[in-house]
Amino acid sequence: MRVLTGKDILNTIKSNERFGKILRTYKTLEKHYGKIVIAGGSMVDCFYDRDFYDIDIFINVNDLNPKFKKKYTSKNHILDVLRAKVNGEAIDIIVVDYPVEEHIARFDQNFKKIWFNGRLNIAQEAVRDIRNNEISLGSFNGPVVFFRV
Repeated sequence: MRVLTGKDILNTIKSNERFGKILRTYKTLEKHYGKIVIAGGSMVDCFYDRDFYDIDIFINVNDLNPKFKKKYTSKNHILDVLRAKVNGEAIDIIVVDYPVEEHIARFDQNFKKIWFNGRLNIAQEAVRDIRNNEISLGSFNGPVVFFRV
């Protein structure tokens, strides 16, 4: 039996027709806002051939087009959420004050650590979770409450 690799996962994502929507969104918003990164659930949904309800987009404040910058006073890593529309769909762009890849490394669910920054990437934790069909927890940016169902 062949073991699923990161390359296999990325190729499956790229071959999904929904990935075309991610590419179009990336090209449209990058021209307007700056060096964005698309990450998270929409990538996983492409792998599992499911519809996604949103596209998670991130940008480092230093890469943000100056016309969208504000004076930021937040003490959190997330400085702002910009709203945009692409093909009639509402999009949120999360502005962070540290490298976007570091933000992705802090995602609370490891299987969502897949991102597109002009090139499709996957963290080893995501490969492991998808290969093993499990959800392992990453780091947390705030209080965590677990419920037993």
